[in-house]
Amino acid sequence: MRSLLQKIALFVLFIFQPFVYAQTQLEEVNLFTVVMPYGEELANNSKPANANAKTNQIDSKVQQAMQKLLFRLTGRPQLLESKLGQNYINNAKNWLANYHLKPRYEDGVAVGKNIHFKFDAHRIKSAFAKQRIQIWPLHMRPRTLIMGVFVQQGSLQKLTDETLNYRVDVDYRAHPESLRIPYMVAESRDNWVFPVDPDQNRSTIQEALLAADQQNLLSFKLISQPQGRFKLDWYLFNITSKVMNKSSVQGTDRQALFANMFEQVVHTFVKHSATQIIVKNQVRLNVTGLETGNLVDRMETELKAQQPMLSEVMLTGISRDRATFTLEHQGDLDVLKNWLQSWSMVNYQPGISEVGEQEFDLAYNTNWIPPEVIEARLKQQQRQEKLLKKQRSMQKNAEDVPTGNAQ
Repeated sequence: MRSLLQKIALFVLFIFQPFVYAQTQLEEVNLFTVVMPYGEELANNSKPANANAKTNQIDSKVQQAMQKLLFRLTGRPQLLESKLGQNYINNAKNWLANYHLKPRYEDGVAVGKNIHFKFDAHRIKSAFAKQRIQIWPLHMRPRTLIMGVFVQQGSLQKLTDETLNYRVDVDYRAHPESLRIPYMVAESRDNWVFPVDPDQNRSTIQEALLAADQQNLLSFKLISQPQGRFKLDWYLFNITSKVMNKSSVQGTDRQALFANMFEQVVHTFVKHSATQIIVKNQVRLNVTGLETGNLVDRMETELKAQQPMLSEVMLTGISRDRATFTLEHQGDLDVLKNWLQSWSMVNYQPGISEVGEQEFDLAYNTNWIPPEVIEARLKQQQRQEKLLKKQRSMQKNAEDVPTGNAQ
């Protein structure tokens, strides 16, 4: 039986692992590919006299693409402004693997072309490693729920996917997609969260995030003003309804306002991720399989009982069946790691754990039995054994009583 199970496991591994590898490779290609609009003056290949102008404009496009790539990879505007970043931008063409043109469609109709710049991922990552430039990992990019509204002439319109498909003038979705932010546009028009102080919205924010299985909520309001101007107010909330960032800006270009908002959101996420990794003696536990609030509470109780190894335990994230705990531990990290591996309440997953040695992925053990249940069962067993022993003693005494016939 064991041999059969091993063969099945190996078969699944050989079938599934290439898919995972291919998916990872695809994500990396997408991460290092930047798409830019390709103007009509460049797309006209029938005019040889414009060959130099075409080359110059492609050079300009590839520099813009490198600028987008640097921010996408790091989320740090300081890099773009630095001498090191400017060197990457000025020599962007040297980092290209290839580029090609593709038609750009709107409502199924070709309206122009896009130019796809594929940068050399291996060379850039090697250069970043030598220069100590940290890439913001895809797995650390939080899922974000977006609730946006557009106010024009006193009328308020909630920007769902359906609305954005025909209101292309306020369609912001290209910005999070370009920055590789995992996001979801709110579809339900009920319980909408507006960009205001969360004191009155805390439960609504948490309920919306739990229902959508997202980690953060970006709420914005774009207001049309006289003389072609616009005002954009936005708030970024986390799972506990805390305001991570907010802003209010004005301008004439709606897409520029959206671009600035999402760049600030990314920068906020990057700073938050860096803080989580850098804090000394702090680790995160990502636990799946916790399908009820009682299980989450019980796990928190079990963790808090591990004194003095764990000096502080905080529930910092929760979704449908997953909870994230932030722990402050005393002493060597290996001691905590060994305890997690032996903890009967969870199954330790070494294959996908230890992100930066300070984050661990665990799965709730459905066969786990609470200690008090084990203790109660033990006491019940002891009582039964004691009763059985007493019954046997009484039976033996009864058998030892002499019997005889009366004379």
